[in-house]
Amino acid sequence: MQPHAVTAGTISTRLAEFANRAPRRMAIENGDVRVTRAQLDADVTATARQIVAASEGRPGNVALFFEDRIVAVRSIIGAARSGHAYVTLDAADPEERLRFILQDSAPIALLTEPALLDRALAIAPEG
Repeated sequence: MQPHAVTAGTISTRLAEFANRAPRRMAIENGDVRVTRAQLDADVTATARQIVAASEGRPGNVALFFEDRIVAVRSIIGAARSGHAYVTLDAADPEERLRFILQDSAPIALLTEPALLDRALAIAPEG
């Protein structure tokens, strides 16, 4: 058995390549939810555009606060595609820890999902 050839590229560019080669192949499965490579690539691009718009050209971290694993993966790759580093927040952590992480990382944007919106607003620093 020969090892697979490793090619250079970021996870974002590799996803785009995979989506072009086999768009209908599954990229992620979580329970009953299945996302194709093409769907994931389109979602990643949309997320990257949201991050770029929210950052208003400023460099910095993006905080990601998700429980939904598929949305989290999309957001991680979207942050990478946008050119921003990301900081993940664990919804299981107490609010004091989440506030500390946000204060310490000083993100330019906080992305979350509807189920966590109230909690995100409660931990987000002013501004």
